[in-house]
Amino acid sequence: MPAVTPYVSISQAGAGSSQIAAAIAGQKIRLRSIAGFLSAAGTVQLKDTDGTALSGAMNIGTTGGPVWPDNSEGWVETASGKGLNIVSVTGAFNGVASVQYVPG
Repeated sequence: MPAVTPYVSISQAGAGSSQIAAAIAGQKIRLRSIAGFLSAAGTVQLKDTDGTALSGAMNIGTTGGPVWPDNSEGWVETASGKGLNIVSVTGAFNGVASVQYVPG
């Protein structure tokens, strides 16, 4: 089984795109869990490093956010050789995620 990165800190200073996991040639990135909040009402979306959407835009209220528990199959997965980003609109996203690199 590929190694799991147990904790990836996500700390945005403001709205925008932040890297959760860097691309590695020949590897896919599987998001196993994520929890966090937005500093202001807005949306968050998971995308790869090319900007391809891996999730829909999720509406989040003030100081609310997703809590996706550990899922060994992954909630989303990038294509091989692509990194994983979180994109927030309006508020800053702060939280933690767990990712897994798998052969691609």
